[in-house]
Amino acid sequence: MRKIFITILTSIFIFLNNADAQLTISMSNIEVDENAQASVDVTVNGFTNLDGVQFSINYDSLILSFASATNFSGALPGLSASAVSGPNGVGVKNGQITFSWFNQTDVKGKSLPNGTRLFTIVFNAIGPKCSKSDVLITNTPRMIEVFDLNLNNVNVIANKGSVTVKCDGGPVDPCPNPTCTNATNLTFTGAVLNGEKDKTICVPISVKNFKLIQSGQGSISWDPSILQFIEVKTPVSGGIPGFSSGFSSSNVATGKFIYAWFNDNADIPVTLADNTVIMEFCFKAIGNVGQTGCILFGQGTLETDWTNDNSDSLPLCISYGKVTVVPPVTADAVTIKVGTINGKIDDTVCVDVTVDNFKNVLSIQTKFSWDASQLEFIRTDMYNLESLNSSAFQNNGNMLNFSWNSQDLITKPNGHKIFQICFKIKQCLPSMVVNVPGPTEVGGEGAVEIPSQTVGGSVTCTTPNPMCSATCVLGAVTNVSCNGRTDGSVALAVTGTNLAAHMVVWKRNGVVVKASAPVTSGTNL
Repeated sequence: MRKIFITILTSIFIFLNNADAQLTISMSNIEVDENAQASVDVTVNGFTNLDGVQFSINYDSLILSFASATNFSGALPGLSASAVSGPNGVGVKNGQITFSWFNQTDVKGKSLPNGTRLFTIVFNAIGPKCSKSDVLITNTPRMIEVFDLNLNNVNVIANKGSVTVKCDGGPVDPCPNPTCTNATNLTFTGAVLNGEKDKTICVPISVKNFKLIQSGQGSISWDPSILQFIEVKTPVSGGIPGFSSGFSSSNVATGKFIYAWFNDNADIPVTLADNTVIMEFCFKAIGNVGQTGCILFGQGTLETDWTNDNSDSLPLCISYGKVTVVPPVTADAVTIKVGTINGKIDDTVCVDVTVDNFKNVLSIQTKFSWDASQLEFIRTDMYNLESLNSSAFQNNGNMLNFSWNSQDLITKPNGHKIFQICFKIKQCLPSMVVNVPGPTEVGGEGAVEIPSQTVGGSVTCTTPNPMCSATCVLGAVTNVSCNGRTDGSVALAVTGTNLAAHMVVWKRNGVVVKASAPVTSGTNL
């Protein structure tokens, strides 16, 4: 059943005692992307010598959720966030908003120019694509009442507005990944990060299913007008042996990089634990704020080809790295920060949300986002802000809308944690970003918007060190029947975790004769 408290009329005409006066209240019509925020302006005509206005606003709560009210007209004495009440579970239900203003100054009768915006209602568009909700003035739950300086009732004409969710809405991925046909393929994953404009940021490239590899070559490219190359680094230990010797950086100024690597010890193919970082690209984020630079692994002049110990070319899965340019941190702006946390796959972990420069604040509205294939939202908790509770949050799977209001001005010390967001780790990647894409609005005294900024965080999946997670016990040895035959055997009892990342090595007089991985029953050297 639709949770909507409305009377479906194009306009509501209320004729009361004073036929000469008439106030027109109009709502704007807005079209937004799915899961975006919609700002509906409430404007007036005929606001002449009035001392009191009250009414209700209704909408479809299956399509819209109330986030906040903002942009209060400074021309009306005493008009502030306290004039608007959203759903509170008691007198105001989902799908309802109430508004009340009464002139409490000594000068009676306030007038506003035609077309004045009284305030703006901010909704979260939670409905599906192509859905629509009317936004209109009604008598539910608060009766429409307007009176002038002589306490005469004034006629009201209410023109409804609407919010439409676009049929093609939703953000477009600036770096769509190639289709992965098999999750067991050799996989290269670039981190997804935010980079402050004109600051340096390093993007790690990690691997999965990197087993018995003998060679690799390929290209990596990016847009040099967004990302300016600084350097490429490889890990001091634990990566691909000798990988950097085949790097070519001669064309990095144009956004092109190539590499070619061959295993120097062909008798021991290289196997790496999942999520091992094999290289890091460091860039200066020089693009415009809001632009995303893509690190395109496998795109360029040199064909990408990786081979195993049988010289077979391997099928690949690739997730591109991304850097979104964000504004530099401003010293005095209210700052909302998401922290970082480590955990193992299937763990539930919680990132802290903290604030800096939080002085005399009345309201916050913003949104947090993440990749739902990597992180599963579980809950918010550890609320540590006056009047903050779970009703301030609306989860849409990969986005969390947050709207908080206070009746009192609130100040907190730098680094103060206001709540946590908890996720279940679904993929094991070195960096899974929790962004704060906004829009973000922080309100202060007198409905003035305070300058603000946001800083995203991340979740890192950690794995045990495969070199320390298994034990090997020698069992029965059966010699070959004669020289050159292959009917001998050695029994080994191998126990531990992540055995597929381990290697069986045959040595003679301390010299490796043959090696094989992963460890499986019946491993043949």
